[in-house]
Amino acid sequence: MGANCQLKQAIVDKWEQADGDKVIEPDSTNIELLHDYQKVKLKGRFDNKHHIFLDNRTNNGRAGVEVFTPFIGTNGVFILVSRGFKRWGMTRR
Repeated sequence: MGANCQLKQAIVDKWEQADGDKVIEPDSTNIELLHDYQKVKLKGRFDNKHHIFLDNRTNNGRAGVEVFTPFIGTNGVFILVSRGFKRWGMTRR
Protein backbone atom coordinates (compact mmCIF):
# COMPACT_ATOMS: atom_id res chain seq x y z
CA MET A 1 0.00 0.00 0.00
CA GLY A 2 1.43 3.40 -1.02
CA ALA A 3 2.01 6.26 1.41
CA ASN A 4 -0.89 8.31 0.02
CA CYS A 5 -3.23 5.34 0.29
CA GLN A 6 -2.11 4.73 3.89
CA LEU A 7 -2.76 8.38 4.77
CA LYS A 8 -6.26 8.24 3.28
CA GLN A 9 -6.99 4.97 5.09
CA ALA A 10 -5.86 6.52 8.40
CA ILE A 11 -8.28 9.43 7.84
CA VAL A 12 -11.14 7.03 7.07
CA ASP A 13 -10.29 4.97 10.16
CA LYS A 14 -10.36 8.09 12.39
CA TRP A 15 -13.67 9.18 10.88
CA GLU A 16 -15.25 5.77 11.40
CA GLN A 17 -13.93 5.62 14.97
CA ALA A 18 -15.32 9.09 15.71
CA ASP A 19 -18.71 8.05 14.32
CA GLY A 20 -19.63 6.51 17.67
CA ASP A 21 -18.43 9.44 19.76
CA LYS A 22 -20.94 11.51 21.65
CA VAL A 23 -21.79 14.97 20.40
CA ILE A 24 -20.05 17.78 22.30
CA GLU A 25 -21.26 21.35 22.60
CA PRO A 26 -17.90 23.18 22.81
CA ASP A 27 -17.41 25.77 25.52
CA SER A 28 -14.46 27.16 27.48
CA THR A 29 -14.40 24.11 29.77
CA ASN A 30 -14.21 21.35 27.14
CA ILE A 31 -12.67 22.93 24.02
CA GLU A 32 -9.40 21.07 24.72
CA LEU A 33 -11.23 17.72 24.46
CA LEU A 34 -12.12 18.15 20.79
CA HIS A 35 -10.28 15.93 18.33
CA ASP A 36 -10.26 15.43 14.56
CA TYR A 37 -13.69 14.44 13.23
CA GLN A 38 -15.33 15.10 16.60
CA LYS A 39 -19.08 15.57 16.32
CA VAL A 40 -20.07 18.94 17.73
CA LYS A 41 -23.25 20.91 18.21
CA LEU A 42 -22.81 24.62 17.58
CA LYS A 43 -25.08 27.62 17.84
CA GLY A 44 -23.83 30.91 16.50
CA ARG A 45 -22.66 32.38 13.22
CA PHE A 46 -19.76 32.38 10.79
CA ASP A 47 -17.66 35.54 10.72
CA ASN A 48 -17.80 35.90 6.93
CA LYS A 49 -15.78 39.12 7.02
CA HIS A 50 -12.65 37.28 8.16
CA HIS A 51 -11.42 34.27 6.18
CA ILE A 52 -8.01 32.63 6.32
CA PHE A 53 -6.59 31.35 3.05
CA LEU A 54 -3.69 28.87 3.10
CA ASP A 55 -2.09 29.45 -0.28
CA ASN A 56 0.05 27.21 -2.47
CA ARG A 57 -2.06 24.08 -1.94
CA THR A 58 -3.04 21.47 -4.49
CA ASN A 59 -6.06 19.20 -4.75
CA ASN A 60 -6.31 16.61 -7.53
CA GLY A 61 -3.45 18.34 -9.33
CA ARG A 62 -5.11 21.79 -9.29
CA ALA A 63 -3.61 24.79 -7.52
CA GLY A 64 -5.67 26.72 -4.99
CA VAL A 65 -6.19 27.61 -1.35
CA GLU A 66 -7.60 25.96 1.76
CA VAL A 67 -10.32 28.20 3.21
CA PHE A 68 -10.97 28.60 6.95
CA THR A 69 -13.63 30.79 8.57
CA PRO A 70 -14.04 31.68 12.25
CA PHE A 71 -17.29 30.50 13.85
CA ILE A 72 -18.50 32.58 16.79
CA GLY A 73 -20.60 30.56 19.20
CA THR A 74 -23.45 32.08 21.17
CA ASN A 75 -21.57 30.89 24.27
CA GLY A 76 -18.50 32.98 23.32
CA VAL A 77 -16.38 30.15 21.88
CA PHE A 78 -14.46 30.87 18.67
CA ILE A 79 -13.73 27.86 16.44
CA LEU A 80 -11.80 27.92 13.17
CA VAL A 81 -13.75 25.82 10.65
CA SER A 82 -12.31 24.35 7.46
CA ARG A 83 -14.59 25.39 4.62
CA GLY A 84 -12.75 23.31 2.04
CA PHE A 85 -10.57 23.84 -1.00
CA LYS A 86 -11.01 26.63 -3.56
CA ARG A 87 -9.10 26.10 -6.76
CA TRP A 88 -7.68 28.96 -8.70
CA GLY A 89 -8.94 29.67 -12.19
CA MET A 90 -6.70 30.83 -15.02
CA THR A 91 -5.73 33.81 -12.87
CA ARG A 92 -5.43 34.26 -9.11
CA ARG A 93 -8.49 36.52 -8.85
